[in-house]
Amino acid sequence: MTETWLSLGDTTALMELSPPDYSFFNSPRTAGRGGGIATIFRNCFKCKRLPDEIFHSFEVQLFKVDFPTSLLCALVYRPLKYNKDFIQEFSDFLASLVSRSDSLLIVGDFNIHVCCHSKPLVKEFSCLMDSLNFIQSVTGPTHQKGHTLDLVFSRGFPVNNLDLCDAVISDHCPVIFDSVLSCTLPKSYHPPRYFRCFNSSTAKSFNDVYISTLIPTAVNVLSSSVHPDELVELLNSTCTSTLDSVAPLRLQRSKMMKKAQPWLQGPVRAIRQECRRAERSWKKNKLQISYEIFRDCLKRYQSAAKEAQGKYMSDIIAQNADRPKILFNTINAFLNPVPSASLEFSTDLCEQFLKHFIHKVEGIRSNIPFQNSLPLEMVSHRSSLSLFQPMSPSQLYDIVLSMKPSFCHSDVLPSQIFKEVFPALSPVVTAIINNSLTNGIVPASFKHAIVQPLLKKHHLDQHNLNNYRPISKLSFISKVLEKISSVI
Repeated sequence: MTETWLSLGDTTALMELSPPDYSFFNSPRTAGRGGGIATIFRNCFKCKRLPDEIFHSFEVQLFKVDFPTSLLCALVYRPLKYNKDFIQEFSDFLASLVSRSDSLLIVGDFNIHVCCHSKPLVKEFSCLMDSLNFIQSVTGPTHQKGHTLDLVFSRGFPVNNLDLCDAVISDHCPVIFDSVLSCTLPKSYHPPRYFRCFNSSTAKSFNDVYISTLIPTAVNVLSSSVHPDELVELLNSTCTSTLDSVAPLRLQRSKMMKKAQPWLQGPVRAIRQECRRAERSWKKNKLQISYEIFRDCLKRYQSAAKEAQGKYMSDIIAQNADRPKILFNTINAFLNPVPSASLEFSTDLCEQFLKHFIHKVEGIRSNIPFQNSLPLEMVSHRSSLSLFQPMSPSQLYDIVLSMKPSFCHSDVLPSQIFKEVFPALSPVVTAIINNSLTNGIVPASFKHAIVQPLLKKHHLDQHNLNNYRPISKLSFISKVLEKISSVI
């Protein structure tokens, strides 16, 4: 996109414009009004932005697309005002590009009437591009006044199916084309997932079914000394069978849904719906009156969205005037948006993370100096801990309620539901905790953690494993045992 008219640090419009699983590069004009260029790309293309080059006669944005043979792309905007240095500066720019890659793509608004072959600037420009074997693929008018201003140059690969769409929100026509490159793009696949639907009556239904299911088998089990692992298995199996009856698993196809902006509510949403209806009507009948209605609706929606966004931000600042952390995070979210690029998770990627973290731990251990003999010092203690005191169900209930909710895939019950139905679970959970403390045995399932890699900082490269740190997620009930061990 050219002539974005965005100021430095203003990326809100691009964030709203970008579809899910897309990112953008923004190069606003640093001085004066107008200008500015931006690129929106799908994350699977793995685009890498290159340092911007500064020219006085045109604006340019450079980025590389990583294929087996990399593609170097340049987005160009040349202002309408004539500059005698353009041909020389653009010639120097092309010379540096040609030496970098065999596959080059140059697109943008050049504001050169290439359809008027007799003009001196057109002759010089065409001669320059032809001398470097660039192929220009746009043949029709791209401006409402009938001139060809927006151009597509390629070198080293073909451009196919080029189409000029109708100009709607600009006086320039969108230029769409296809290119066949020697690569196989990863297919974005979002596997189906299973979920349980919980509502306000789930806890009551769970209590009724759970008690009737557990009572026939639990009396003898809880009255004798049973290994904690067997009690945990009893709790998990009973809870799973109970959930299958009150909140059965449902299949849901994952969809890439863009999170709605918080200020797009009520009247603004209604105006947007009206704008979309007007757009569909214009595309269907192609009448000038429908086009004017659509333009009016679009202007009203843009004005309403901008006003609603300003009010939303003002409310946040007013409500958190004495909380600098929230103010900083809010402003930082707009000035430095988190990129939507994400890794496609798979078994191979999990294995890569596993090997990476194991290698990192081994490296840390190898750097720790080893001592053959450690000095032993006897430390005297006035008191000794011989055994843990058994917990009562009421004490355990108070501790569970005081704990923060957490999420782990190994939890049979979500922590919030676990708290709500704890009176029914308390006999088995109390037996698990007391048997573990009395016998000094931690159930094997409590020792299992799900390791999740987290990006250290949001602006780091998500494809570099060194930019991740591992966190271990434990089941909620294992945290209950840990909490009780620390308070007894």
